[in-house]
Amino acid sequence: MPISLIFATLASISVSGGDFVAGLASRRTPSIIVAFVSESIGLILLLGALLFVPHLWPSSFPLTPLAMGLAAGVCATLNINLLYQGFAVGTMGIVAPLEAVVGTAIPVTVGLIAGDRIPALGVIGILCALTTPLLLAHQSAGAENAQRKKSSLSIAYGLGSGLCLGGVFVFLGKAGGSAGMGPLVMERVATVTLTLLISSRLKLEGKPSFPALKLAALGGLLDIIAHSLYFMSTWKGNLAIVSVIYSLYPAGTIILARAILKEQLGRLQIAGVLCALCGIALLVYGTYP
Repeated sequence: MPISLIFATLASISVSGGDFVAGLASRRTPSIIVAFVSESIGLILLLGALLFVPHLWPSSFPLTPLAMGLAAGVCATLNINLLYQGFAVGTMGIVAPLEAVVGTAIPVTVGLIAGDRIPALGVIGILCALTTPLLLAHQSAGAENAQRKKSSLSIAYGLGSGLCLGGVFVFLGKAGGSAGMGPLVMERVATVTLTLLISSRLKLEGKPSFPALKLAALGGLLDIIAHSLYFMSTWKGNLAIVSVIYSLYPAGTIILARAILKEQLGRLQIAGVLCALCGIALLVYGTYP
């Protein structure tokens, strides 16, 4: 299996855990604080890691990739705040899948327009992957009004965060590897700065709890691992394919909710998890036989 697909798969696994723990933190502490702590920890860890892997620093600083990193940072700021707020007031099993499917549709479209070619089995794999979030978001028809309102909020936040996630995918994917990890550093700097500015303008209720901050820090660790792996997977990989594989993370989030929070999986949600696994297999086999 090509290293780009390995990186994209590991990134998907990592971000599913990161979003789950950050979502738990957002239910105990204002989501903007969770976002700031998570992004700050990620930036610190990224800079620390680069000290030990100096060849990932750019030998030059081309303007375009770094500008792409800044643009990705603006999108990421909106994405993470909408996502965590959606987790706080909505349902994880709806917000995360919708974010994934909307966020994936954008880079897939951009990749195809740019000339990416995907064999037939790979196309079937993408269709399986794009079907996965819709199955995972299924709710029973007999839901009460309060649950319907919660679902509506979840859908709104999922769509909004997904549009922003698509921007992150595209800008980081187009940054390329000529500037090393420079664009990712610029993305994190922009995200931390903008989140700090936003939080300074808000009147926050309550004090952050230490357990929630620990969860936010863990989320930041898993998130920066995921973003780093995704960014490196785009250096040599097909943007449409690596984005689709990355977007399968809601399956992991729902499995964690099932195992830890004891949330029940419906038949269609179980079908969604199986669909995700089939999508990965078809993408790998169909694109790299």
